[in-house]
Amino acid sequence: MSNNSNPSFEYLFYFLFRREVQSSSGDLLDEPAGWLDDDKVLFESDKCQFRYDVPRGEPLSKWTEHFQKGWQKLIKGDQQIEQYCHQALLGVALLILDDADVKHHTVNIALANKTHLLRFKANNLLFHLKNEDKKVGLWEFEPMTEGGKSFGEHLQFDEINTVLKPMETDELSENPIFSVYGFEGVIDTALEKKLVKTPPPSKRHSLFSTTFTRLIIAQWQFKRIEWAAKQLRPQLQAEKVKYANYANEYQDARPHCASTRQLEYHLQKMQISCNNAVFLLSRIQSALKTLEINGKNFARRLEEIRHETPDNPWQLDFNEKIQLRAENELSVLKPFYRAIRRLENHQVYVETQVKYLKGLQERWQLYLAQRQTQTRETLNTLGTILILFLAGTGVAGTVTFNTKIIGVEISETLAYSMIALLLVPLFLRMCKWIAKKLCCFFHGTRFDQVFCQRVFQWLNELEVFRGFIKLKNKRKSK
Repeated sequence: MSNNSNPSFEYLFYFLFRREVQSSSGDLLDEPAGWLDDDKVLFESDKCQFRYDVPRGEPLSKWTEHFQKGWQKLIKGDQQIEQYCHQALLGVALLILDDADVKHHTVNIALANKTHLLRFKANNLLFHLKNEDKKVGLWEFEPMTEGGKSFGEHLQFDEINTVLKPMETDELSENPIFSVYGFEGVIDTALEKKLVKTPPPSKRHSLFSTTFTRLIIAQWQFKRIEWAAKQLRPQLQAEKVKYANYANEYQDARPHCASTRQLEYHLQKMQISCNNAVFLLSRIQSALKTLEINGKNFARRLEEIRHETPDNPWQLDFNEKIQLRAENELSVLKPFYRAIRRLENHQVYVETQVKYLKGLQERWQLYLAQRQTQTRETLNTLGTILILFLAGTGVAGTVTFNTKIIGVEISETLAYSMIALLLVPLFLRMCKWIAKKLCCFFHGTRFDQVFCQRVFQWLNELEVFRGFIKLKNKRKSK
């Protein structure tokens, strides 16, 4: 850890803000008039960047105090500006500059509602620049536990209290990210021009400005979507296992024996899960597109920086053309590769779960369709019987059918015979319904094995017309 006696050490903050901020009602919030007109750096018209430099030699242990000073400089004590900044903040990058070595530095940050700290240690070299026999490089710091293990959970940055807290899964949640980088090597005037200053007369952004803007966007887009995916995946898995077991339990007897109300409730729950998954898939697709666009733009800008200002002795050291999704992954683009691959894995997993749930929904809909068909046939039979009773007229117990052309008088015996004939299928359905209820009640017993499974299987496979076919074939053979 550096101290005040080390003049080669300093650190600074890069703040990245959206300029198009939506309220909960969907309206765009107006950017405060005159906000950072002289200090902010516009980036692609919809984002802006602000840099706050900490005095050289200040100890890294006081970074939270200096962050608060930078934050206060941003908001200028104005409550409206503070509210806007809180909603517009995409993320903060803490950059450590050390002439000698940044790998021995550690950045500690508190975790909300927890007693231990999260530590950031240098882990991955993003890129380096060379000048003859000299090299300088930018390192990415990885979050680690106090025990030295990698910390894989995604957290959002609370800039008011300078702590990390759990992300929110809502699409409109801010979820700003906090990241740490370190640049080691002596910075001379030519190198400062390459890193920090925009080369005239070009209005393009410097290497640091481009790098931290692209990396913050990539992390912000990736982490909030992956956090939502991690929250939804176990829910989808639980729903799939629950209803898959329900459908196959007791040899498919459970869904057959369930009430219509239960099946409809299950179907509604599965549809809600599918809707949530489809909504997440759309967010993943949007995030993948954003990551790909930012990765390609970043690669293109790195190529431009490498080839511009040829008189500058410091050059970006890449052995080949910089391009996204190259076979040999460049370290500086690894955050984009990792984010894209992991989101694609989430996408495939969620799509698979949705397909499985859709298949279960079709089975439930088949059960309900069969019941609706049976109910409709029963109602048709009852309706026909009711029509016969309502159509009957006369005092002598006869039923008379009159039309405009002819009148037909049917005897009482024939009328009751017709009604009895119509009641036969209704009676059979009632018997079948009672038998099914008994089978559900005695499922797994000897009664179920001897009567239910055999009799119902025989009824389901029974084809009445086969007797007529055999009789017809015998006549033809004669």
